[in-house]
Amino acid sequence: MSSTKFFYCLDEIFQTMFIFYDKVGNVLNYSFLALGFVGFFIWMNYQRKFNHEAKNKSGQLK
Repeated sequence: MSSTKFFYCLDEIFQTMFIFYDKVGNVLNYSFLALGFVGFFIWMNYQRKFNHEAKNKSGQLK
């Protein structure tokens, strides 16, 4: 097997593997972005609750 055949075969493998990404488009990226924002807002809500609880109870660290 020559090196050109090897690289052409490798090219075909990668093209077939990345067909999925061409069909999906940016939907996967947007879903990860939305999931990150939702997680951030949930985290901030918990942080707000913990800060409010620490403010009401003396002797607790923030």
